[in-house]
Amino acid sequence: MYKKAAARLFFAFLLMALMGTSVHFSRAQDGGDGLSPQEQEALREIVAAYDRTRNWNTYSAQSGENSQLALSLAVGDADPYTLNDNTRRDVDSVYDVPNSAVQSQLGQTRTIRENEGRQTINNVTVQADFDIVGINGIVYVQGDRKANPDDGQNIELEDYTPVNAPLASDLASAEVANLQSHVDAKELIALRATDELLETATKVEDLGQVKLRQYPNAVQVYAITVDPLVGIDVLNIDVESIIANPRLDILDQAVFFDRLATDSSLTITVFLDAENGGLVGEQLALGVDIQLDETAGLNVARGTQASFTLALSFESSVLYFAINEDVTINDPSTTQ
Repeated sequence: MYKKAAARLFFAFLLMALMGTSVHFSRAQDGGDGLSPQEQEALREIVAAYDRTRNWNTYSAQSGENSQLALSLAVGDADPYTLNDNTRRDVDSVYDVPNSAVQSQLGQTRTIRENEGRQTINNVTVQADFDIVGINGIVYVQGDRKANPDDGQNIELEDYTPVNAPLASDLASAEVANLQSHVDAKELIALRATDELLETATKVEDLGQVKLRQYPNAVQVYAITVDPLVGIDVLNIDVESIIANPRLDILDQAVFFDRLATDSSLTITVFLDAENGGLVGEQLALGVDIQLDETAGLNVARGTQASFTLALSFESSVLYFAINEDVTINDPSTTQ
């Protein structure tokens, strides 16, 4: 089994190793909209690797997510409004699929800053550390959430506690990740989500093979361009709650979502074992860059200048290992 430090560095070393190894497939002579035969063959290999994960009875996954949101709104002579919302999340999980059990360790840091001109409206950093167990359809959590400065929503659970509706609501209000989303053993959420995204592939790029000291076999790497709107839905990125901010009430949502479709991109980089085609890991990179003004997208009085910008980036990486090895996940209801 990999040590955590080695797993954390896995993708950093991989990206360094990939520099200069890109191989571009040529497009088929079919109008340019479809995948070339080489791309189709590569995509079949990738899909097959995800299909074989259905034979994983047990496995471990170490993942990291980093999301950064920056938006600004300026209308006439009023002080401009800005919001920055950055979240870093690390999750280490062990899955026992036949027994519908999963155990995760989640660490999350979220920083939210809001300003109107030079006035600070909100400036808070939230740190959450939880142990999570999902077993037989019940989710248990243990850990704490702390904010600096204290915002009155701190949570401390010394013992494993079943997640009921009130607790789930408290966790959501306290800016904590949806803990249930990390512990669905039956659906293998991350794997099935990526599988769904691959169905929307519009480009497949062969990034070649590399050898890494963190993995015994050579690793074959592909970068796949997929539909960003499907990705936003599958990744549970709640764009609607972002633009529901009362300070953005002049935003024309129809125009905004049109721009979201055209001014976003999503790439999945998939890492396969070059010898047996097994899935080793994946990276997802979503980028959104939207700009609106008084001529399109902002409902303001005639003659009023206005501008709105939204930049969103979401990056995640997952390393899968310890496939079909023995695991033990204890039921908190029988051990307390």
